[in-house]
Amino acid sequence: MKLRLRRTDKDYYGVSEYILPVVRAAAKYDQFIQITCELLNTFDTFSEDIVNRVKKALELEKYKLNEDDETVKRAYKLFADSLTDFYWHVVDSEFAEEARRFDQDLYEKCGLCYADCRLGRYRGLLFEALIDALVKDRFQGIEKQYEIGCELRINGSLILARYGEGNSRHKKTLDIVGWDERMQYGEFYECKVNPKRFENSNYRFFTEIKKALMADGRIRYILALVSADATRNLKAQKEYLEEEGIDCRIDFELIGREGIFGISRYAIPEIA
Repeated sequence: MKLRLRRTDKDYYGVSEYILPVVRAAAKYDQFIQITCELLNTFDTFSEDIVNRVKKALELEKYKLNEDDETVKRAYKLFADSLTDFYWHVVDSEFAEEARRFDQDLYEKCGLCYADCRLGRYRGLLFEALIDALVKDRFQGIEKQYEIGCELRINGSLILARYGEGNSRHKKTLDIVGWDERMQYGEFYECKVNPKRFENSNYRFFTEIKKALMADGRIRYILALVSADATRNLKAQKEYLEEEGIDCRIDFELIGREGIFGISRYAIPEIA
């Protein structure tokens, strides 16, 4: 099977300055990842005191680690400072102006002039970047492909799902894809901070991806929805959509915040 990836998502202002420092600090420890996910879910709406609320939350006793381990203490301070800094800048009006100068069209399309819209979009970008950091190292090298925010073609055919009234809309991008040509192995992830954002269009797209992969019995793969919420809430959303009459019978993995760190331990299987 031949698979080709093409990135279609645009770049956003501030990723390297304010998102990647959080990701680098969080990805080292399972507990840091879970804290990041919990705060992204908790502080999801703009308020005048949101930065102070985030800072106080990071000081709560339930987030304290091994106080005797100086390495962990320093790592936690770096992590907490970077996450606070992320919230501080994203909701600031100067950040909005920099985002406008960076890409006027994207600024207008995504409503980045509004603090709530900005916070929602950048929370999603941070979460996607976190999962990206846990996956990408496996797919570097000869005969491997890796991309984020991309279209995928399998054996030359663009994978696309139509939905909406009269199939008037379509979805054709996935958040994260890694592919090893030699091993005929792939990982396919859709990332949502809030599982309620996982809707009919996503299920239809998963169905089309799985159908294409299953056409070749040699393929081994992971097809997963990853959420910053608890796994039980991902399952509840899936059950809700099934009750609404959406066909969710295809098998795919549901990875909540409790299982995210495990993604870093996945290994490309050897040829049998």
